[in-house]
Amino acid sequence: MRVVILAKEFPNTAYLAACTFIYEQAKALAQKTETFVIAPVYSFPRLKRYEHYSQKLNSIPEYVEDGSLRIFHPRYPYKPSVLRRFMAHGFIKAASEVIKDRIGNFDVLHGHFLHEAGYAGIKISKQFGVPLAATAHGSDVNRILCGVNSKKYETARARKTLNSAQAVIAVSDTIKSVLLGYTRHSERIHRIYNGVDLKRFSVGDKKTARLELRLPASPEDKILLFASNILPEKGVFDFLDAFKGLQAECTGVHALFIGEDRTNGRFIEEIKTIKNVRYIGAVAHEHVAQYMQAADILVHPTYSEGFGLVLVESLACGCPVVSTSVGAVPEIIS
Repeated sequence: MRVVILAKEFPNTAYLAACTFIYEQAKALAQKTETFVIAPVYSFPRLKRYEHYSQKLNSIPEYVEDGSLRIFHPRYPYKPSVLRRFMAHGFIKAASEVIKDRIGNFDVLHGHFLHEAGYAGIKISKQFGVPLAATAHGSDVNRILCGVNSKKYETARARKTLNSAQAVIAVSDTIKSVLLGYTRHSERIHRIYNGVDLKRFSVGDKKTARLELRLPASPEDKILLFASNILPEKGVFDFLDAFKGLQAECTGVHALFIGEDRTNGRFIEEIKTIKNVRYIGAVAHEHVAQYMQAADILVHPTYSEGFGLVLVESLACGCPVVSTSVGAVPEIIS
């Protein structure tokens, strides 16, 4: 069987931590069957205001062989916000050309996120006469499918994908229950949890991990880890407020953050005034486990959660977790 995976975000040389769960799934699948990933990348206009983005994205190779997994990053044009809804056409065209020119015949198309690659997959699957499987991860359901603070065209795309795909994968029972309220085809909805590579995410020696990462290594030092994209909706500022209160009561506590800062600098400014806070930045997925092995507890104060893979990864490393009880979190911890 030959499987083509379609994704709008995927780990690459410019964005190390982009949707690593898609990469991990693709890599595992490639060990069982012939697997290709198509993750198109924006091509920006030659204008000074886009220069930073162009330089960053131009560094991404158009083709990568990762063991038996083959990854394609074709380019498609970025358009100003007023035309953004039409960019799906460029995404579809770029992916279709890779299939025609580089891949050839295949058996299944798998698109991630209902309103993005899932939606693009509708046309591509019809074009090549193959079934479409689409995975619903969380934000595409809780926000976009349900029409909460989303654009109308995004909501329409998510709902069309839900009712067009031959199979829809929900990453939790919580997500599945929401999907069932919006589909005419309940028999097509399947709950499949995200998996964890237990060879990588396993219990390690805490002191060794701290020394290698140059973190405080005394038994009296307690490290609280935040391992997600740095976003308000992930509860990052709630964590900082709570950490300041904790410092007033305890000594030797440290807050460690790994993930891409998506707050336009607000987070960086905030932590400048707080002692014992360290921001590492985005970390390649293969290094995340070591931070979990080094930490005393993982803090996950998110406002919503489709599954909560980071919680499972942390527990696999022997690091206890504390989280808000939202979305699918109670399916993992109680």
